[in-house]
Formats: sequence, structure tokens, C-alpha cells
Amino acid sequence: MDKDSFSNDWLVYTQCNDIMMLQAELISRLRFQLHEKKYVISQVDYNAVLKQLEAEQHDHSITKGKLVSQSERLHFCQGEVETLKQQLDREKATFEKAFGLLNSKSLEETSKAEDLLSKCTALEAVCSKKDEEIVHANKVIKDLEKKIERLKFEHKLEKEELMVRMKQEVYMAKRQMESDRKSRHKQK
Repeated sequence: MDKDSFSNDWLVYTQCNDIMMLQAELISRLRFQLHEKKYVISQVDYNAVLKQLEAEQHDHSITKGKLVSQSERLHFCQGEVETLKQQLDREKATFEKAFGLLNSKSLEETSKAEDLLSKCTALEAVCSKKDEEIVHANKVIKDLEKKIERLKFEHKLEKEELMVRMKQEVYMAKRQMESDRKSRHKQK
């Protein structure tokens, strides 16, 4: 495991951990506020909020799974790129060696020069093919990085929507309690 993959895995782990801690803190604060202000929420409303939270947690786990999958694909592509770079370096060294021999022997043997030149041409074709593969692999890596950024952004939006919904529900609960209190006073 290389340093980049470890840091990416650690980054994913810490971000997921931070999100879970923020959710737990938010739930704790909401419970405290409800307890502190002595709000009573109906079981139906509580179950609805609980189901919504479970759905958000499920969505979060799906997003996390996608992120892990994309990270694994990225690591695999990075490994392929590194292997291709090493192979290209070896082939370049082989090419340079063959090219040097060709120059020294071309002065001595004209007939062998044409044979060596054809071998060099074949090696150039291989190098060109490997360059194209590297360009393709880099494109795949960039596409994966864009997908990861998009997933991060979508997760952030989902989290913000959850916060807005929770605030709305708290507000609606307050309004309902005030309405209930006013209706009780009118009945007395």
C-alpha cells in the first residue's frame, strides 16, 4: 500500500467519522432541546423523524460505499499507471541501448544496420502504444477524481438538506405546541 492510497483511505475514514459525529451531536442537541423545553412529540412524528434519519444513514452508507468503490478503482488505476511507467522506462532504456549499438555498428556493417533499424522502429511503436495507454489511464484517473468530488458535493447537499428539514420540523413542532396551548386556553 503506497502513501497516497493510505492518505486517501485515511481521509475517507476521517470524513465519514466526522459526519457520523456531527449527526450524533445534532441528534443529541435536538434531544436536549426537546427535553430542556419540555416539548412533547407524538410517537408518529418521532417515528417519522426516526425513519427519515435511518433513510439518511442508509443513503450515507450507500454514498460511502460508492466512494470506497471509486477509491479502489482509483488505486487500481494508479497501480496500472505506475506499472506502465516502469515498463516504459525499461523499454526506453532498452531502446536507447539498441539505438547506441546501431550507431556503432552502422559504421562497420551496412547490411546489419537495416535490421537493427527495423527493431528500433518496432520498439518505437511499442513506446508510442504505451504512451497512449498512459494518457488513457490518466484520463480515467481524472474522471474518477471528478466523480469523487461530485459525490462529496452531493453528500454535502444531502447533509444541508437534512439540517434544513430538521430545523423545519423543530419549528413546526413549536408552532403545533403553541397552537395546542392556545386552543387549550380557549377551551378553559
